[in-house]
Amino acid sequence: MRNFPSQIDDMVHTAAEDTTVSIISTFFLAMVLHPEVFQKAQTEMDNVVGTNKLPTFEDRDSLPYLECVFKEVCRWNPAVPLGLPHRLMVDDVYRGYHIPKGTTIMDELIKMDNSWPTSSTFLILGQSCLDQPQLGL
Repeated sequence: MRNFPSQIDDMVHTAAEDTTVSIISTFFLAMVLHPEVFQKAQTEMDNVVGTNKLPTFEDRDSLPYLECVFKEVCRWNPAVPLGLPHRLMVDDVYRGYHIPKGTTIMDELIKMDNSWPTSSTFLILGQSCLDQPQLGL
């Protein structure tokens, strides 16, 4: 019989695999649906990294458009329906409901996304995502 920490470790790795596959699949879908976004990201990658090597974490700050594409992929089709649990440090009021300090809350990411007027639109089409403050850049 396997020990408990090993089982948890297996679950964490499995969960990470699922979300990674989901995000990569969403990225491929977005690039197929929006080839102009792909072309702009590819041009940025070629100009910064070149064509003879793979990008590294050191290249990330020099790839702002690709960073925007990645953030938009995560917003456009979240890999998980819920965010991480948060614990309130002070009393709060949400839509008229009092929530006491110490309460654990969960964000419903998909519901939050649907509250945006353009929730199903890939937002960086035809313009620089750096000009869009809603992407948090």
